[in-house]
This record gives sequence, C-alpha cells and structure tokens, in this order.
Amino acid sequence: MEIQKTTYKLKSHYTKKWATLFLALCMALSFSACEETDDGDDDGVATEDLYGSTGLQTITLDGNCDISDDFVFENSKATIDYVIDCELEIKDGANVTVEPGTVIAFKAGAGILLSDGSFKAVGTETDSIYMIGRQNVRGFWLGLFFNTNNPNNELEYVNVANGGQEQVYVPGLGSTYVGPANVALNLGQLSMKHVKVSKSGGHGFITEREEGVISGFANNTFTDNEETGVMVFANQIGALDGASDYTGNEDDVVEVLRAIVEDDQTLQKLNVPYRFEKDVEISADVTIQAGADLTFKEKAALVIQDGSLKVEGTADEMVQFRGVVAAAGYWNGLFYSTNNSDNVISYAVIADAGGGKTLVGGDTNSGYRGPANITLNSGRLGIVNSTIKNSASYGFRTDLDGAEIEAFTNNNIMANQDAGIYIAANQLGSIDGTNVFSDNKEQYIDVRDSDVTDDQVWQKLTVPARFNETSNIKANVEVEAGANMIFSSEAALVLVEGSFSAIGTSEERITFLGEVEVDGHWGGLFFNTTSPNNELSYVDVGHAGGKDIYVNGSAAGYRGDSNIYINSGQLTVSNSTIYKSRSCGISIRSGATLNQQGNEFRDNRGDDICE
Repeated sequence: MEIQKTTYKLKSHYTKKWATLFLALCMALSFSACEETDDGDDDGVATEDLYGSTGLQTITLDGNCDISDDFVFENSKATIDYVIDCELEIKDGANVTVEPGTVIAFKAGAGILLSDGSFKAVGTETDSIYMIGRQNVRGFWLGLFFNTNNPNNELEYVNVANGGQEQVYVPGLGSTYVGPANVALNLGQLSMKHVKVSKSGGHGFITEREEGVISGFANNTFTDNEETGVMVFANQIGALDGASDYTGNEDDVVEVLRAIVEDDQTLQKLNVPYRFEKDVEISADVTIQAGADLTFKEKAALVIQDGSLKVEGTADEMVQFRGVVAAAGYWNGLFYSTNNSDNVISYAVIADAGGGKTLVGGDTNSGYRGPANITLNSGRLGIVNSTIKNSASYGFRTDLDGAEIEAFTNNNIMANQDAGIYIAANQLGSIDGTNVFSDNKEQYIDVRDSDVTDDQVWQKLTVPARFNETSNIKANVEVEAGANMIFSSEAALVLVEGSFSAIGTSEERITFLGEVEVDGHWGGLFFNTTSPNNELSYVDVGHAGGKDIYVNGSAAGYRGDSNIYINSGQLTVSNSTIYKSRSCGISIRSGATLNQQGNEFRDNRGDDICE
C-alpha cells in the first residue's frame, strides 16, 4: 500500500499529551485492559510503514469494546495510532469521529459495529485515514458495519483494507448476520466519497437490506477483493457513480440483489457490468445511461410494473442487456407493463433472453407473460436503433392487443429461435421498413388475431407479415406498395368498418398468399363496407377460399370459398392476379358492387367471378 506519512520517532518517556490520551481512552471505552504496546510480534507483511511496525508507541484497545459516549480517534503522528483487538461496538447514541491522517489497525477478529449513534471518518486528499489489518492479507479482520440512520455516517478519503474475515452478528431487527465485507451497510445510511476499499475476504462494500440508504457515493475505488467490489440491492444502484473504479476484484461486476425499485434514479455507465441475480420490479422512473452494461443470471428479469424504464444509449455507446452466459434463453428478458411515454429503448443491445414467462402483476390482466427478449404486456414502448438477438423465443412481442408500440425503427432483429416479432394485427402499422431481420428461425413478423381499431399503414417490410388467425378491420387501413403478407390455415382479413386499400405498382406488387402454396389454404379477404376507398390494385391474392368466415354487420353470416368475398358495399380491383382459390376467384353477394379491370384469374377451382 502506498502511503505518504512520516514515521514518528518516539521519546523515551511519555509526554503529557500521551498520558492524557491514554487515560482518556481507558476511561471512555471502559476496557478491561489498555496497555502500551509495540506489537512487535505480529509479523506484518507488505508496506512496513503500516503493517507490523515495531518500536512505535500505539494504543491497543482490548476487552469490553463498547463506546457509549462521544469519542475522537486522534492523529498522534505515529505510524499506527490505534490497534483494535476486539469487536468495537458504538452504541447509546455515541458520536465517533476519526481525525484526518489517523491510522487504525485491527487484529484478527476485530472490527467496528455501529449499533447506535454515528461514525464519521473524513480525511483529506493529502491526509487520508487508514483502517487496515495488522497483516496485509485478505480477510484478516472483520470490517466496518453500519446499522444506524444517522446523516453523520460518513467515510471520505479513507483507505479500508484487509477486512471481510467473516460475517458479523447484528442484534435486533430480527437479528441477522452481515458481511463478510470491508464495509457493510445494514439498515440506515452511509456516505462514501474518495474511499479505497481493498483486500476484503468477501465483498468490498455491501448493503444487507434494501432499506439501507447510500446518501453519498463518489470517486471510490474497489479493488483486490475476494468477491465483488460492490454488492447492493436494485433500489440502491442509482447511487453508484461512473467515476468510481470497480475493477481488479476476483469477480469484476456490481452484484445487484432483488428488490422493488420505488425511487426515481439513473443507472450510470460503470467500468464493470451490473449483474442482476433475480427478478427486479421497477415501480419508479429509471433511466439507463449510454454505455451501461447490464447482465442477468439464469431466469432473472426486469419487470417495469409502474413508472418507466428509459434507455439512453448512443451509436458509440450502446446500452447492453445480456445474459451472464451468452446462450439463448439464459435469462427471461424485459417486461413492460406501464403506459408511460418515457418507456423508450434507444441504441441498446438486448440479447440471450426469452428463457421463460415471467409473472407480471398489478392490473386486471396480470399473469405470466413472454417469453421474449422484450415483452410489452400493456401500456406503451418505443424501440429504436437497437439490436434484439439470440432469444430462445421471439425477439420482441406484445401480450395484450391494447399495448401501444410508440415506435419501432432502425432495429436489427437477428438470430432468434422463433420469429423476430410477435404482435397483434392492430399493432402492425407501428413496424416500419427500416428494421432488418436476419438469421431468425422464422423469417416473419408473426401477427395474431385482433380487432384493428386504429387507422394505420401496413408498410413494406424486409420480411413477410404472417397472419396466424382471423382479424377484423374496424378502421382505415392502407397497405404500402411492396408489402408481403402470408396467412396460416386459420387466418383471414375481414373488413367490418372503415376501409381497406392495398395499392401496389407494377414494380412493387402487394401479396396476400397462403403460408403453404396450395388451393384453399387460408380464408381470404372479406369486404363488408361501402367505403369508396376499398381498393386492390397491383396485388396478388392466392391460395384462399379454404374456410367459411363469420362476417359481422347488417348481413352477418358465414361466408367463404373464394379468394376475395364482397359481402356488402363495394370494392375496386385492378391489375391484379387472383389464383388458386378453392372455389371462385371473387364472390359478390347480392347488392354488393365490384369494379374490376385488367385482372388475371388463373388456376381457380370455380369461376373467375361468382355472383
């Protein structure tokens, strides 16, 4: 350990100051034994200025280690000012202060437990405080344990080393063991700034309860610890700062324990990943800064139950959400269930999730949702400029028809073990043509049945939209030139209200085809409104007429057996190809109107047009 401290040469007799200090310590601390010692037999190692110093006057604190009155650890200018040989408990409201430059050494089994009162150790940039073991090894002494909600609990410009020997029993509050760690916050608060925490036999700094408050945290260093540098609960990670150094430990992550996040906070970019151990529920407004790296253990998840989760990456510093192991389905994913406009994922990589469904509660539609890398259960979410990959199921999915996709633009959806996207028909208009789909097991956007109640444009995408069931259109829908739509055996599109127009070009035709290219594979297109905007131009409609469909409206009933069925109202069809119907190419019910020209009918089992 580097130290800028001058060794103090002692006189052969006590000075008045030392005699007074010695007597005060014995009286204030009520020790069974206080003695002058040089601890020359401790066989210290490493930096000899601090560890194993010999021939220097120090005060050894032994025996009944209770501080019940206000007390100051003074800087005597000796190499080591105090040696503590017991578990020192601060209680009865005592306020303990450590002067700048003070060096406190701890023997094996020794430590400081703050049960009541406060502990304030504030050094300076040029005169740090040291709290170290008598030997320079990991886990030599117990550590510092904070258990009071006192605003004066503060560590600043302090070096804490060699603690984390074992857990320490904290009485009360259900009685619990805390640690092992160099510094442990159990219940209460603590501020840490410019603190170096090293050589712990466990973690460097930990919180033992989610109620603990990290009241200040800046420019700290956590290194050379047996486990992680920092372990905190999820509701406390917003206190950690990006200027601190968390590297050089045996496990270079910030370990995050399960908790409900109820306070607004920002997760900063650290120089190590966050590692989430279990599911974490967010019920506040949380922002994740560019460059942050969030990793998740097996089956863990982030559930945004209330509030929002806003991800603010950049092109140069993407935010990472990934499994501790880079395997498809290793963790469960992100689950959004709030109607908050701040729910935006921008410039992020979401990978390795879709491992299973996760319980999403708090509304009438509560239940298990997923699996996917990202699941929008209800509410709203925008995803832009992001990569969604390596899911064991879908890359992105919605679970409720009313969920609102605010934007889905410039994303790369790749290497997922199902389709890249699974959404309701009412949400299809939110997916635009700038997204890229590659190497997914199913190169489609899977579209489940729903009522299409919002006016929208179904855009030309880089993969087909695959309709799995029948959807009712109750709004004005336009289909962009070049769009490619395919249908399963249970699917059909039924225009109930509004209008439906699919106007392609000779170069970019629109397709409505069966997933399997056989006659009658799917239900077909059903028109039931009088809108003059109902039009099909430069489209290919094939493989339909495979089932009767219930058509709502004034002439409700089951209709079918054609690629296109005009139940009532009107439709214009031009320059289109209608083929491989199970029966007629187009069927017109009495009273309906068809305007058609320039169409090609082929390979239909029935007539081209049936009335």
